[in-house]
Amino acid sequence: MNDALPIRLHYPAGQLLGDDLRALAGLVFALGLLLASDFAPLAVWICGPLALLFLLFGLRTLLMHVTEGRLEDSGLERRIGLSTWGAHRRMNWRDLEGLRLRYYATRRQRREGEGGYFQLTLRDPRGRMKFESTLAGFEDLIEAAVAAARHKGLSLDETTCDSLLHMGLDPRA
Repeated sequence: MNDALPIRLHYPAGQLLGDDLRALAGLVFALGLLLASDFAPLAVWICGPLALLFLLFGLRTLLMHVTEGRLEDSGLERRIGLSTWGAHRRMNWRDLEGLRLRYYATRRQRREGEGGYFQLTLRDPRGRMKFESTLAGFEDLIEAAVAAARHKGLSLDETTCDSLLHMGLDPRA
């Protein structure tokens, strides 16, 4: 782990560009078809939910753009902020109740050993915090969270242990 704490955590804009473009292209495509069909009932049933799906995906990506974190010895702080709205959350390592790490990839990505992404879910009495591996500082966050889980004696499920091994970390050490 990086010994220079605190560490700033954020999603680099370049990492999110692909998701931005996919959300925009999907939304434009679905709305374009909907408008071109003159709101025919079948088009509304197909393109309406599709447009909503891409809109929600775009909002999720927007939230990642405005998410910042701070990793410290004592815990983790996350701030999601827009100019008119913001949410702040702190999780102390001593309150950690659960840690899950999942690897998501297509069958081809798994077979070739490239691609895919990890999703970390941390849980304490106040709720959950989720982070994806595109987060700058993700490896440091994983190491700190696993160290806190070990210190507390939390058991890790088999999928989390496999994902840690896939990242090159020994879950038992």
